[in-house]
Amino acid sequence: MKISTKATNKSKNAEKSRDSRWKEEFQFMVDEPPTNDKIHIEAFSTSSRIGLLHPKESLGYVTISLADVVNNRRINERYHPIDSKNGRIQIEMQWRTS
Repeated sequence: MKISTKATNKSKNAEKSRDSRWKEEFQFMVDEPPTNDKIHIEAFSTSSRIGLLHPKESLGYVTISLADVVNNRRINERYHPIDSKNGRIQIEMQWRTS
């Protein structure tokens, strides 16, 4: 996951599953509400089986406007990743202030 602050986080690998569930949390600290920024979330294969996917091949990505998260305080949406044949990704994000 990346936002315009160039911060990047990686989730753990979910091995041998076509219905992977990570349920991980990441926090990004920003000085101002990122209403002009977007977050890029991309899924990769770690398969090394011949004839299937190349190791670390992209399975698709979504780019989400953070203005939606800031304005609504929370989103919980299912997305169809770009460059994905039939995958879906469920993303929940919250905007919290201190």
